[in-house]
Amino acid sequence: MSKTSVAAKIWKKDLLEAFNHPNFFDNPRLSDEDGWLTVVKQLAATEKGLMPEILGRLTAPTTAGIVFGVGAAAARAEADKQTRSNLRRIALVLLAADVDTFASSLNQMMTRLDELLSATPSTSPSSATRGDVYLLLRAVCLSFTPTNLVTIWPSVNSELRALFEDLGRTEDAALSTASHLQGAKLLDLLLLLKLEEFQLQEWLFITDTIDAIYPPTKTGNIAAADLLRLDNTQPVELSSGVEGGLRKPLLSTDASRRPDDQRRLLGRSAITVPSSNISYNSPVDAFSGSIRWPRALSFLDSFQQADPSELHLPLCRGPSGRQRQDYKKLQLRPRLFGFLLGSTLAGASVYYYILEEYKVSNEVLSEDIFALQAAVQRIHSYVLELEKKVEEKK
Repeated sequence: MSKTSVAAKIWKKDLLEAFNHPNFFDNPRLSDEDGWLTVVKQLAATEKGLMPEILGRLTAPTTAGIVFGVGAAAARAEADKQTRSNLRRIALVLLAADVDTFASSLNQMMTRLDELLSATPSTSPSSATRGDVYLLLRAVCLSFTPTNLVTIWPSVNSELRALFEDLGRTEDAALSTASHLQGAKLLDLLLLLKLEEFQLQEWLFITDTIDAIYPPTKTGNIAAADLLRLDNTQPVELSSGVEGGLRKPLLSTDASRRPDDQRRLLGRSAITVPSSNISYNSPVDAFSGSIRWPRALSFLDSFQQADPSELHLPLCRGPSGRQRQDYKKLQLRPRLFGFLLGSTLAGASVYYYILEEYKVSNEVLSEDIFALQAAVQRIHSYVLELEKKVEEKK
């Protein structure tokens, strides 16, 4: 029916009316099993102006006549509702269409998102739309190839840094817990996709090296996730990250849909390093770096703290001549073991000293490297635009 021009006018009108309905996303049956993605994909392929039309509905935040006007709160809430619905419509169209279908609209899309990211609680639309902006960024990362995603990384990196800084302010945070969780899901997805451009800045947000298990003592944490200090939070059981042989985001759990559990998901103990990858099967907290090793030397500690007068040693016979000769032959083994143990400890000390120095140098140069990488990405995007203009003139 979609290929017939006469019938297309009928179903397209009804579908656009349902798609643009204010309560479209309140439908509990809106899922892929009901075929909505297939229908929206056909609609996007037929209606070429669908994406530019939805992008045109997004307006830049403004404070003119809304801060002290009559009914300011109601007007701001209505603007937030419309903006959030349009952001979700764009995300649905991106996920329904094929990869790179809307590559020509990506620059306009990022321009609109940059405007919405500058919203504050007093603007219209306000910063309450930030969570849906993060949701759309997740859809963008899944709907375009890495070549077309070059221009988004300066905005994504700076926004993630600002997000974790706001998350650290437990009392006067500007964003809601739902927005914080959507930003954490964005970071979770980027870590799962392992995009080459984002891996250059990955160390700014998480620690995936040996420092996650053995945190340095002389230098502080650099990764934004390691700086979180959320009090009064209980750990939430997360998924294993693997389902049916395929990797999945760690935060894709039903707890992320319950308001009471959203802040618990962002606690320091929510994400842990799998203990099976660490010796002695000891549990490790990836944020605090605390590790519970088995007390193999507990007997030695109690022995040193005991009173010599209270120690009762059993009487035994002295060694015979044959046993003395065997004992002299075996003295080499403990000496060799001590030598190897000392060499190992010395090597480990040198290794950790070098690691500490490397960490200090990274901390000093982190900001410069981040600025340089952002400049390189802007230059790269500028070169791509010049190449497109040259091709258009040809």
